[in-house]
Amino acid sequence: LHGFKDADDYYKKSSASMFLGKIATPTLVLHAKDDPFMHESILPDVTNLSPSVCLEVSNKGGHVGFMQGAPWRPRIWMHQRANRFFASFMQA
Repeated sequence: LHGFKDADDYYKKSSASMFLGKIATPTLVLHAKDDPFMHESILPDVTNLSPSVCLEVSNKGGHVGFMQGAPWRPRIWMHQRANRFFASFMQA
């Protein structure tokens, strides 16, 4: 489909992993080990990351949101962490 041989071919050609060693802009990559869609085996090897890339892996967080608190008043940890990450550059 769409010129790809199979799913493995798609992920190999469409992955951003080949660019992670060349990133010059400070970049935060967050991943949760309990993500049901993206197993921790997909994480890049830290030796292939640019010094500008900060990879943080948490044991819990699920897929994408890192939601905490009550459903009617959620706190999204990912937003809090991203704000701290960017604030650290504003203070430097």
